[in-house]
Amino acid sequence: MEPLVPPQIIPEPVHFTEQAAYEKGFADLFEEKIKPLVRELEMIRVQKTERIKTNRPRANMILLGAIVVGIALTYATKHLGPLIFLGLVAALIRQGMISIPATEFASQFKKKIVPEIIKFFGDFEYKNTAGISIDIIKQSDLFDNFNQSYFGDTVTGRYHGKSMEFAETTLSNKSGK
Repeated sequence: MEPLVPPQIIPEPVHFTEQAAYEKGFADLFEEKIKPLVRELEMIRVQKTERIKTNRPRANMILLGAIVVGIALTYATKHLGPLIFLGLVAALIRQGMISIPATEFASQFKKKIVPEIIKFFGDFEYKNTAGISIDIIKQSDLFDNFNQSYFGDTVTGRYHGKSMEFAETTLSNKSGK
């Protein structure tokens, strides 16, 4: 069986060098857990990149075909609806064929690597969705009035006996303020 990663793109061995007291022990974790996961994910990244390269011409042909059919239907019916509809549907299909493999890779990276790194710092748990309670955010009085929120990556756990929770959070005001 052929290797999934051509030898010419495999980089020189990487080692983590501990330089500060808080890094003590991370080099071992890096060698034992993180490095093998990164190798596995690199193979997945190469596969996804190849899938994107393969999908791009196909996706472009779908878009072009939809536009040609849309133009023909528009000419035949004297309405722009078919062109707009087919163009939008084909554009969405094209975008999905190209972006879904990249999104799948990013998701795998977060699910496999981030939990290993945060465990090093204490009793923490990573979730790629969740977020902090809106009530806690409002009670903090740290942020001005907001009425929209988005939550992404969330880490919860204990550090030196204290409960902690932090998350990727976007807060905004729908009125544009």
